[in-house]
Amino acid sequence: PQDCLTEGELTFLEGWRCPPYLLAEPDLQAKERFVEAVLRRHEHNPLLAWRKVLDKDASMRVNYDEFAVACRMLARAGMPEAAPSSGVPALFCSFDEGRAGWFSLRNWSPEAHEALHRFQCLAKMKSGKVSTFVRSISQAEHGGVTGPGFRTALRELGLDSMTIALLFDAFFSGKGKTKLSMAEVAFLDKWDTNRELEEELAWRSLVATRLGMHIGRGG
Repeated sequence: PQDCLTEGELTFLEGWRCPPYLLAEPDLQAKERFVEAVLRRHEHNPLLAWRKVLDKDASMRVNYDEFAVACRMLARAGMPEAAPSSGVPALFCSFDEGRAGWFSLRNWSPEAHEALHRFQCLAKMKSGKVSTFVRSISQAEHGGVTGPGFRTALRELGLDSMTIALLFDAFFSGKGKTKLSMAEVAFLDKWDTNRELEEELAWRSLVATRLGMHIGRGG
């Protein structure tokens, strides 16, 4: 077996571009200002902000490129907190502490994560899938889930009033929004929070071991 690297084995590095967030230092003050500014624009609802600004494809994670695009759009719309002097990479890795190249709803807002996860769990317990749960409400209302019907269904699941308000505003915000479809909640059928957390912790461990970075456990 060969004990040393050859020149050929390193040629891939010639075309590799180191992601800027790997070299950046987290700017926690910029993160705080950014979160506050985004929430002000979205009814102080972190789940609504997540869905409208960050996770537009409902993948339940935001990668660096998506975040950079969101920041550019916010900055152009007059939000200077999206273009901090320390740079977008420093802002990004204040959310992506594990340097995985993405961050989750848990990293954005533990409160919103807990609310959505609780809804997911209770809906699955009742109907098997979140989309099936919404379909059952839709059938009772003869096509589409209305706002009042959604609120009633959430109360029947046993959710508290604050959680209901957060979920309702996140799914029913927008001019003319009167109904919720199965397609809009289908992402919750695939959302695996256990796997997500395992991946986050694995990246934290890898970075701490290989890059010598100290990473906290907080979101």
